[in-house]
Amino acid sequence: MGNNQLLPGRSRVGYAWDDESTEPFPAMLRDREGRIELVFSYEAPTGAPPRRWIGSDGGWGDDCGESDQALEAPHEVFFSDAHGTVCLVDIHRSGGTLVGPTEFSEGVLRASHAVFVEDPGASYLEINGLTTQIEGFGAWCGIRSTVTMVEQPRSDAPSNLTVTIKSPTWRQVSPRMNLSLGAGARYRTFASDDGSSIDRWAAVRTEVSRPRPWDDHLAHHRSIHRLIEIAAWRPLGLRYIHALRATDPPDASSRSIFNESWVRARTQALPKPVPGVGAGSAQFLFLHSDIGDVGVRRWLELYDLFKQGIHAMTFAMRSRGMSLEGMVVDGGIGLESIGHRIQVDSDSTRRPHRTKLETIAAEVADVLPFDGNEWASRSNEIYNDVKHADRAEADLDSMVESVTQDRLVFRTWIARRLGVADDLILKRRWLLEKI
Repeated sequence: MGNNQLLPGRSRVGYAWDDESTEPFPAMLRDREGRIELVFSYEAPTGAPPRRWIGSDGGWGDDCGESDQALEAPHEVFFSDAHGTVCLVDIHRSGGTLVGPTEFSEGVLRASHAVFVEDPGASYLEINGLTTQIEGFGAWCGIRSTVTMVEQPRSDAPSNLTVTIKSPTWRQVSPRMNLSLGAGARYRTFASDDGSSIDRWAAVRTEVSRPRPWDDHLAHHRSIHRLIEIAAWRPLGLRYIHALRATDPPDASSRSIFNESWVRARTQALPKPVPGVGAGSAQFLFLHSDIGDVGVRRWLELYDLFKQGIHAMTFAMRSRGMSLEGMVVDGGIGLESIGHRIQVDSDSTRRPHRTKLETIAAEVADVLPFDGNEWASRSNEIYNDVKHADRAEADLDSMVESVTQDRLVFRTWIARRLGVADDLILKRRWLLEKI
């Protein structure tokens, strides 16, 4: 399956079909600015593919009685060419040309997920497992898959280097869909130049006996991805994604993500690596060793409860080039959402923006480098100055200070909620004092 992939900006020409197609029809699978699209041509009005792929966008003249269900796009489409077969899942119409200068029309479908399969009949509409490799995850998690030992000789003889590759290991951190963290390595040799390589990997996995929709799996992978981004405070992408479709329940033994049961996949639902912003030099506010598996489970609950506020607080991290005013507003929205959620747990009284910030500050006041209530007042003032046109315009230095302190409070609050020791928070405060 080495060539069965869809590289950025590339296209593949072959044939496509779905469960209701009478026969495969010519189509092109392409990567268009990161989107997975299937393009096909048909002869209007009676040519393939089925009319439901065009839906109500087309006026056929003889099918005005078609039901909405009959005109729905297929949920799963297969594509095959000289390089292999691709299962496209979660299909949406994405434009095309219904009327042109010739008798032909063009349809474009967009897929949320693509699985590069070996079996042309294998359905991946629901999956048993999903494995993702997040940038920086190995360093954050601290799971070692190789051990290197150098033997220093007593004479002038060369040193001996021994590399031991451990068996893949997986550790369940939550019973939610058997969410597990793992690591391993793969040794490869190259016949062309007699070379070799060791590919180390660290990954997040969900795996269940009964197939589940992609979104059920993705929710847990998004959550872990967001946790590591907050720890590093930089955008991190996912380099490798594998999916599992099984007819039998998964066994409890360790399984390599390179096992033949796992196949390469792509999804639009998870971020890709950001060019020029790798994880190699990431400095984490906290590591897995600082929070343990208990902290990961606390994060899953925290993320479920405060998702809206967390999204607002981290949006600017991935949106490069965002204005300073936008950062101020997003910070105000995010902190207000978090403070509101905390207050709802204690009472239902509606309170102003400033008191919501004070509620957050109260949880971490003893480890903040400034007075929590004074911060809440200043942050509230800057937020309202930026948001309301009838107020005095906030100056640049005040906005920078406000964004920096808002994020410091937010990340400190996250760290303490996850169980990071106070002395570690104080020791690594310098990581918090940057925008």
